[in-house]
Amino acid sequence: MKFWKLASTATVLILSTSANATIIEANWQSVGDITRDTVSGLNWLDLTETLGMSRIAVEDQLVAGGQFEGFRYATADEVVGLWANWGVNLGLGADMTITGAIDPGIQAGASYLGNTTVGTYSYLPVGAFGITFDSDINWSYRMGAAYDSSWGGYNSYNIHGQLDANSLTPDSIAGSYLVQVSAVPVPAAVWLFGSGLIGLVGFARRKKA
Repeated sequence: MKFWKLASTATVLILSTSANATIIEANWQSVGDITRDTVSGLNWLDLTETLGMSRIAVEDQLVAGGQFEGFRYATADEVVGLWANWGVNLGLGADMTITGAIDPGIQAGASYLGNTTVGTYSYLPVGAFGITFDSDINWSYRMGAAYDSSWGGYNSYNIHGQLDANSLTPDSIAGSYLVQVSAVPVPAAVWLFGSGLIGLVGFARRKKA
């Protein structure tokens, strides 16, 4: 009985540790141009890779042989889930401002996805925005968060309303949220523990016999 209690506790600890380390950097065409969510199994292309491109222009490159072959547009729900990893709420109706220093969640998002606001507006030194597209309802959204120094040090969390789904106009501070399914390997620690557990079970059975 003690053995199974110990095994169960160790399993929970290992799996919990693996689940908490959800966001890592990965490589696509250059070092760190992918953000991998190991829980959802999605690879997110840096927003700066599509900055200055309209939704239609990006969509034209999603086909076989295109610049972004293998990717698709992320849904609004998927974007909300990604930013939730950094403690930033982008859910519908969550457009708000919060006073204080730059939120670490905004810094993390801009660090992983690419800072899309720097160099465009001096009052937005840190931020990451991107376009989503849901082909089922033909809606596009601009979603993300930025630190806005013009508002006395406010943090600005933003989800903007429906955009023109057929727009050919690039967004000056937003790229496109493109994702691809990632084959996420099971951490080595889990395999190691599993092997040890099987060995212990066999040993316990032999001892009992």
